[in-house]
Amino acid sequence: MLAIEDIGFKVFFPSLTPPHIHLFFSSYVGQDIVKEFQRFDNNPSKHFQRLQFTSSRGSKSSYGVEVGYEQFLGPELFFNPEIYSQDFTKPLSEVVDESILACPIDSRRSLYGRVVLSGGSTMFRNFHKRLQQDLKERVDRRLGANHAKLAAAAAARAGGGLSSSISAPAEMKVKVLSHDYQKFAVWLGGSMLASQDGFRRQVITKQQYAEEGPRCARGSCNLKFTSLK
Repeated sequence: MLAIEDIGFKVFFPSLTPPHIHLFFSSYVGQDIVKEFQRFDNNPSKHFQRLQFTSSRGSKSSYGVEVGYEQFLGPELFFNPEIYSQDFTKPLSEVVDESILACPIDSRRSLYGRVVLSGGSTMFRNFHKRLQQDLKERVDRRLGANHAKLAAAAAARAGGGLSSSISAPAEMKVKVLSHDYQKFAVWLGGSMLASQDGFRRQVITKQQYAEEGPRCARGSCNLKFTSLK
């Protein structure tokens, strides 16, 4: 359950109704969506909730809302987006995997072992466990397939015999980190960058942008963060 003060919640999400707020706090990420459906169906009286609210508008009438599968189907969007839209089918684990594979090969093992979460959407209960699970399965599956191809190629070169030169790949450690600053880590990082002595010398000023336009951010600008100490 997220640690958000009621007053802060109302300030940042003034349009949300009580049912939305309750669903926000009760939502969690399931490790297996099929098992979650089975768990709810086997004991509906325990997992389905009937909530009563009073309308804050008009006649102040009361109304009821049943909250059930929505508790885990909401966050499931990150891991099975195709159940909501056929236009977006790439799960978060694949996005993370492709991002790491696009990095230099000598840094990938370190990156897989230090996936750091940031942002309010990652605050759902068990979010980090599910992402770690899906990412680990994806990485192991690819490593196993690559090893099988190499072993088959080596066996073919040896005339059909098994080659002892192809050893199993070392296990890839995958670790997704959940931390105390997760909810506002981006803001914290931005404030740390802005507090550095050289920051003001590196950014584009409003006057500069007004004079040069977007082209100042296309190779000719003076953003050189590598020089910041």
